[in-house]
Amino acid sequence: KERSNKMKDNKITLRQFIEKFDNGEFDNNDVSTQCDAGWYDWFCKDSSLRNKTYSLTKKIKQLLPSSKINQDTMYVFFKNNCPCVGKLYDDFRFCDMETGEVIYTICPAVGYTKTFGRSEVWGKENDFKEAIVAGTWNDVLFFFLGVDKKKEREEKRIAVEERKKEKDLLKDEWAVREYLINQIEDKTVSSDNWYEFTTVKLIKISLAL
Repeated sequence: KERSNKMKDNKITLRQFIEKFDNGEFDNNDVSTQCDAGWYDWFCKDSSLRNKTYSLTKKIKQLLPSSKINQDTMYVFFKNNCPCVGKLYDDFRFCDMETGEVIYTICPAVGYTKTFGRSEVWGKENDFKEAIVAGTWNDVLFFFLGVDKKKEREEKRIAVEERKKEKDLLKDEWAVREYLINQIEDKTVSSDNWYEFTTVKLIKISLAL
């Protein structure tokens, strides 16, 4: 009861929370500081709260660009839950500043044995009747941001590989040019045939890639 009262007394907007977090105001490991950060209830050790605040806030920051999240009209609080069958797990909840109503409950990894490790989003939009999202953290990001992080990472990987190929080709091109210049200087190849030799070499390099 004391925990919930303290959290309500220190209710701040999501924007204010992020500012305070970034300024290091929740760095201390004491319970009072972590209640100021938004901890409402927990079954874990008090000493675990600080690290949990940091790991969960990383998740929160990923969701901030979402049009579903209003940093000035919402606040966030944290819970550490103890399921009847399973392990302790954390969630954070976005709430309306005026009414205190929970708008979204986000579980990065649930602790229930049957669904252990699954990421879930519960929300007011379906009156919390069932999980809006039940899958991976990538699915949570897609729900809030419309961005498929897995696909995005794959596209970045392909782009990096393509840039590497281009750089390797460029290195080979310059190697061919340097070779031909040396041949011309040594009178092995006439300057009149330089363009022809360069073109043939580059075609061979391209076919080898």
